[in-house]
Amino acid sequence: MKSLIFEHNTINLKETKLVKMLNSYVVYPLKFGLYGFASFFTVLIVIKALMYLTGSEKIFVINLDDVLLSFLGFVSLFVVRIIQNLKRVV
Repeated sequence: MKSLIFEHNTINLKETKLVKMLNSYVVYPLKFGLYGFASFFTVLIVIKALMYLTGSEKIFVINLDDVLLSFLGFVSLFVVRIIQNLKRVV
């Protein structure tokens, strides 16, 4: 009975190590990337709205270029988080 419990605990330890590794190298960087995307996109929308309200732009429109520019925010924060995790390991 004790050996079965011990084997069960080692399986749980391996699973928790896998979960921790997936969290630190996949989930958390994706979450930070989404924060970066949302912040860039919000800033772009606010700037375009202010330009429309002040009259310097005739129409308020969000283009595909704005989404692609916001994607840079996703990539930048995603890469920063991955590098921070690699620094912690090394």
